[in-house]
Amino acid sequence: MTSSTLTTDHRFHPSRFRQVVLLGRAARLQFSQAVAAQVYYRGALIQQIIGESFGIIPIIMFWLAAGGLAPAASGYHRSLILFYFIAATLPEMIYDQALARNISMDIRMGKLSASLIRPFPFLLQAWMKSLGGMSVRIVTASSLFIIVMYNVPLLREHFDALTLSRLGLFMCAFAVGMLANVVIKTCLGLLAFDMTQTWGPELIYISFYVTLSGALYPIDLLPEPYFSIIQWTPLYYMLGFPTLVMIGRISSSEFWPALGQGAVVVGLTGVIALMMWRRGMKKFEAIGI
Repeated sequence: MTSSTLTTDHRFHPSRFRQVVLLGRAARLQFSQAVAAQVYYRGALIQQIIGESFGIIPIIMFWLAAGGLAPAASGYHRSLILFYFIAATLPEMIYDQALARNISMDIRMGKLSASLIRPFPFLLQAWMKSLGGMSVRIVTASSLFIIVMYNVPLLREHFDALTLSRLGLFMCAFAVGMLANVVIKTCLGLLAFDMTQTWGPELIYISFYVTLSGALYPIDLLPEPYFSIIQWTPLYYMLGFPTLVMIGRISSSEFWPALGQGAVVVGLTGVIALMMWRRGMKKFEAIGI
């Protein structure tokens, strides 16, 4: 009886390869559903992006005025200041700002319990939905960026100066920035294991982000040692680093060491996220949420 039962169990349990295939299919399904939802429910994506971009206008106006008063300060002039903030708006429009809130809500509302009996991990579902949404926004935001850069006279010289090599470096930097965004938002979402409301830490994070990422000012205007210290935070690689690469403030010789440093920073942040996940799951399995 025991031998027959063991044989039956072995026959119906999928192999490791089969499990990997199922995970891949589940991830692809989540990604496809997210893309479809973005396209279907956001038919006015261009309008939304244009509306969201208005928040950067007062900042651009301030720095353009500052550039007019001191046009050669730290190598920035009016057109380069404008180029900086247009380039900085690109990642802002693409990143998934709701990932942390979605993870925390799913944990508190019971979706974590349901995911334990599904053939794909809980976080994989959230990440694939986030990646699907960002994939659609990459297309729309990039199209808007090209239109603005080509048609604004103050920016046209910078658009014409863009080379394939610089765009390639930017895409590498932006990939690190996307990973940093996902990892940080995952950490914020996993705080739901320990608190019922995570909006407080999210507001604190936003304060640090706008101050230290380069969203409010060209990040390389910071004096030393503050600029070097910020380079050891993931916030810099989310926005400041890819923006500086795009506008040509980081040369190709400086890029690769900086990219390696960014990978280390994102990797260490990922370790923190993994520790938070394992600790949260131990608590969840012991006492629930």
